[in-house]
Amino acid sequence: MKNTTNIILKISAVFILAIIISFALTGGYESYNSYNNHYNYYDDNNNQEIERKPVIYLYPENETEVKVSLDYAGQITHIYPAFIHDNTWKVTAKPDGSLFDENTQRQYKYLFWEGIYNRKWNFDSGFVVKGADIIPFLEEKLEILGLNYAEMNDFITYWYPKLSENEYTLIHFDLEEYTNIAKLNITPSPDSLIRVFMLAQKIDAPIDIAPQELSSPTRTGFAAVEWGGAIR
Repeated sequence: MKNTTNIILKISAVFILAIIISFALTGGYESYNSYNNHYNYYDDNNNQEIERKPVIYLYPENETEVKVSLDYAGQITHIYPAFIHDNTWKVTAKPDGSLFDENTQRQYKYLFWEGIYNRKWNFDSGFVVKGADIIPFLEEKLEILGLNYAEMNDFITYWYPKLSENEYTLIHFDLEEYTNIAKLNITPSPDSLIRVFMLAQKIDAPIDIAPQELSSPTRTGFAAVEWGGAIR
């Protein structure tokens, strides 16, 4: 009995020591990845950005074969459905937005990808939003940015649970730099390309920041729409 107790104590000590060493080596950095979610804890000097759930919708005026290629400056971590080749999807798109993927021979609502990119966030305009106000805020801004009700619903049901528990969130819509980091090449070219990418950072108290000016895009003809975001 005494020998058994000693063995258990030794195993426990080794396990605890392993945890301490692991924590020391990672510097307290911890991450969890799953199919649609990434939770990351960063130190102040880490500029890693995870592009969370960018999804691409296609609405041709007639049933059309469409190729969508992603030229991403970072590391692609997740895609669904799988590319057919060279970071490219090939689908048959219908006016209602349904997509038939040539590679998997299955139907989809949108094309999904995620990736990791290192950059500093540097913006001088945005919005400070209370957790309780996230839904009306997103409804208002997403409509301005050109999303339809179905796309807004997809966006809000994904992001609302992640932001609503924050007392305050600083939000900025990246309308330029993101499109250079993640370039979309769509053939045939859409008449309208709408891309909405939200940067969101938890803050403990309101800060003074100039309100971001947003303008509504034109949405006509063959429309391609993408939304996504990143949290810090």
